[in-house]
Amino acid sequence: KVIYTIRLYTRLDLHQVRFTEPEVSNTLVEHLGADTKYNTYFGRYRYHVLQRSFALFPQRSGPLSIISPLLNAQVRQKKSQ
Repeated sequence: KVIYTIRLYTRLDLHQVRFTEPEVSNTLVEHLGADTKYNTYFGRYRYHVLQRSFALFPQRSGPLSIISPLLNAQVRQKKSQ
């Protein structure tokens, strides 16, 4: 079993965030638990972080080639006055 974790760091206000599952040939992919959301700082900037973990169960030995998940999200626009 291999644990594969992705983290999205953004300063944007995202909603309806969806990720595809990573694609790995000859491997079962299982989403682990609920997504984790938190904030962190890099320098003086605050970032929203969305973390998702997967368990990968290779069905044969050898190297794994992982096609990364794709992100689909909408950005909330601040209303100008």
